[in-house]
Amino acid sequence: MADRALLETSTRTWSDLFGNGKRYRVPRYQRDYAWGVDEWADLWHDILALKKDAHYMGTVVLKAEDAGRWTIIDGQQRMATLSILALAVISQIQSLAAEGVMPAENTERVRILRDHLISSKDAASLKEQSRLTLNDSDDGFFQTRLVQLTAPPRPNRLKGSEKKLWDAFEYFQARIREKFQASRDGAELASFLQDRVAQALLFIEIKVQDDLSAYTVF
Repeated sequence: MADRALLETSTRTWSDLFGNGKRYRVPRYQRDYAWGVDEWADLWHDILALKKDAHYMGTVVLKAEDAGRWTIIDGQQRMATLSILALAVISQIQSLAAEGVMPAENTERVRILRDHLISSKDAASLKEQSRLTLNDSDDGFFQTRLVQLTAPPRPNRLKGSEKKLWDAFEYFQARIREKFQASRDGAELASFLQDRVAQALLFIEIKVQDDLSAYTVF
């Protein structure tokens, strides 16, 4: 009974997790971003295979910090990858707007998707502030390059987890271009992200009170 009091379990879509205004932090001791092509391909194929049924992404273990802020005890690789996938879709819609394809509508779609799944804009700096903060090694690159959709000056010189983060972004950009190559429709891209990805991917959310109670999950 004591363990039950320390754990709160529920089923959440990715939209539920990231669309609620909460912010998530990967602890500094967690490993750097480590997913590669095998994991990206598995996720992409699972998304393409979705029809009406939802797809379970496993558990995400969260510990409350202060109001609206949570530490990710387990699940950071999936959370980071889904954020990168969302950014790849948003980048494609942003490119359509820049090319003059329904610029007002597609710019508004970018704003809505960012605000719902990725970040909010700081009123002073006008920079996007991500809902997800990675560990000390990865977060600088994640925030300045991926969240801001700014390519690094020399991508071929990236190493370690920074290279993996950028490679993940380029992988999903390529897959999205392939899937939507016959379409230049920002609404279709937005629907894909909102309905197929954000709403159909489910997590078992486990909330714990402290690090000690988190160990009961594992």
